[in-house]
Amino acid sequence: MDYENKFIIFVDILGFSTFVNENKFTLDELIRFTTLLKEGNKDGKLCPESDFQESDFNFEITQISDCLILTSEVSEAGLLKILNHAWTSLFQLMKEGIMCRGYITQGLVYHQDSQIIGPAYQKALDKEKSEIKAFQKSTDNYSTPFVEIDSQINRFVKNSSDDCLEKLFGRLTRSKDDFTVLFPFKQFSNLAGSFISSANFKSKESKKYTEYVRNYVKKFKSKLEENIDSANGKAKLKASYYVDFLDEQLENLDRLDDDIDFLNSSFR
Repeated sequence: MDYENKFIIFVDILGFSTFVNENKFTLDELIRFTTLLKEGNKDGKLCPESDFQESDFNFEITQISDCLILTSEVSEAGLLKILNHAWTSLFQLMKEGIMCRGYITQGLVYHQDSQIIGPAYQKALDKEKSEIKAFQKSTDNYSTPFVEIDSQINRFVKNSSDDCLEKLFGRLTRSKDDFTVLFPFKQFSNLAGSFISSANFKSKESKKYTEYVRNYVKKFKSKLEENIDSANGKAKLKASYYVDFLDEQLENLDRLDDDIDFLNSSFR
């Protein structure tokens, strides 16, 4: 047996031990969270023209309690497979008010069923535990609650000639300074924006839809705040990142409403 050069993602649900030890959720609820973590997105090849080596992209998945490990072959299709799977898991858990943290890199790993060994795995594991610094508000902050993407992955995308990979990578991520993370937050304003820009634009229906999305964002924000121990300063700090980005989506939805009003007045 030998190591393989693969893409690897390690993701961990934040605060899970507290949820368990303090009986904050029922066993059924905890199992639902871990199921959402593993389920991700089962879509096959997202970009028909993307290069791949094996029909299943050498995709492997292992879940142990609140931890998820994904690996795939080093190809455009393989990278999209694990990014989209992990992004979907983050989005589904965010809707439950649950935060995650993790790391995505490339390197040597052995991954078969529940066996996961190798330097790339150790790097992803170690980075998740203490070195996630994306969007950090100050140098005194703890690791931030995001799934950070190694610069090696960014270079792979940049050096690829696959336009579909570049487009979808942009949709699934956000970058700032030297950091790039999986970013499920903008899905809300993206959904509303897509609806508004459709050929059958109608201002009344469009504003109903933005209000529908807005209420969902507020609901997720409330769930997140309910799940956080108000006496735990570290947990509150982590949650503040999610709250800030959800507030940003609410502001984007407000601007969409302004655009709807403008378009409506222009058609009169």
